[in-house]
Amino acid sequence: MGKKSIMRMLLTLSISQICYMFIVVMMFGLGVFFLGETEIIISPNAISQNVEIIKEEALDNTLEEMDIPAYIEYAKLSDSGNYINGSIQDEELIQEVCEKGKINQLRFMNGTTYELIGNSSEKWVLGYKSATSQFSNDFLRSVFPSADLTIISCFLIAVITGFLVILKVYRNRLSKELNKITNIQNTILSDDREISELSSPLKEVNDILIILSEMEKTVKESTKKQLKQAQLLENSIQSLTHDIQTPATVVSGNLELLEETNMDVNQKEYVKYAQDGISKISEYVEELKTLSKLEQPKTEYVHFNEKYVDNLILLANQIARLKNVTVSVK
Repeated sequence: MGKKSIMRMLLTLSISQICYMFIVVMMFGLGVFFLGETEIIISPNAISQNVEIIKEEALDNTLEEMDIPAYIEYAKLSDSGNYINGSIQDEELIQEVCEKGKINQLRFMNGTTYELIGNSSEKWVLGYKSATSQFSNDFLRSVFPSADLTIISCFLIAVITGFLVILKVYRNRLSKELNKITNIQNTILSDDREISELSSPLKEVNDILIILSEMEKTVKESTKKQLKQAQLLENSIQSLTHDIQTPATVVSGNLELLEETNMDVNQKEYVKYAQDGISKISEYVEELKTLSKLEQPKTEYVHFNEKYVDNLILLANQIARLKNVTVSVK
């Protein structure tokens, strides 16, 4: 199966968002159509038609309060303009409508028109919103005065929420692939896991993993060479310190024998200088051992050739003779 590029992934993201947008528009369109057909939402056109019917009934003196829908406000007045009853109880508003005949209280997508309708026997003040849809349910209308604004708000919330969910899904996918690169350090330093086992469906990430796989091989080969060189260096330092320390011990023993002989002041001073030099050499040898970590807690068996062993026996006898000790080799 071919690898996908990050650009193709972004293109898929865009197509997914467009498809989601189309689905949301279709669902909301069908939903609004259903709400309008079932009269759960009253359109501005339907409100205007009902207002015209009520106006005609008011002029014909056949209007009854029960004929006025709940989404239309009203106030019933006597022929002299006195308030009788109704859902509009603001006296200043009623007086202003009576004086002007018609006023508009403009608000964002929720303006209300108040109009005076009447005949010789009675008058009516009607208040209606003809610029926006209304919910027919009293509770919904009290909570959401504008059905259009409510639908638009729900539509925007659905679109934004869906886009964020889609973005999160693709972000998680991309993060999962990029984490393979960010965690590559532990993989390189680990001996039980190979980078070559890692792969990614994204072409760019997979190419990086291939390059890092080659780097892993180079790093591990270089590490092995460095360890081998370090081991050789350690062995060399170990041999060097041994070769230095053994003659230094012999010299130190001979100096101790000289101290037991009759020497003048200058000779004793020269012997002391020599002993100080041997002490310095011993200190340097110990520092070399510490730096190279030569002291191993475990016992190692080493095979020497015969000549090397004879030299060791000779040096041991020289050191032992200084302390009146007999060395025997079995």
